[in-house]
Formats: sequence, C-alpha cells, structure tokens
Amino acid sequence: MKLNRGKIKLENLQIKSLDKAKKLAKSLEIIEEELGIHEVEISIKGFFVCPWIDLNELNNTGMEKLLSELLSRSD
Repeated sequence: MKLNRGKIKLENLQIKSLDKAKKLAKSLEIIEEELGIHEVEISIKGFFVCPWIDLNELNNTGMEKLLSELLSRSD
C-alpha cells in the first residue's frame, strides 16, 4: 500500500534572526506532529537568511538541525 506523504512548501521568505529560525523550526515540528500522516516532506525554496545568523547555532532539536540543513542548501 502506497502512502501519500504530507507536504509543507515554503518559498521566498526571509529569516531575520536566530530566534525567528528557532520559532520556524518549532512551528514546523508542531505541524508535522499534529497534522502529518506517516511522513511529511518539507521543501524550502528561495529563502534569504540574514548574513549575521549562524545556522550552526540552530542545533537544539531534530527539526532545528533539519531546518539548518535545508536553509544551507536552499537556492
């Protein structure tokens, strides 16, 4: 049986501070836990991360680590 995965798409947004990035990670975690079926695919496109933000500091939770990876390779 094939499961249709939920999808969260975020495009053309700006991360203005580490605190905002942490809030985004927490929000994604809540959406995934409360609404996801089996697995949720998260895609990020066209994000701008302010240059003074150290994405390496986004590492306290699994979702923060995932968000850091996604933002690092966002086009």
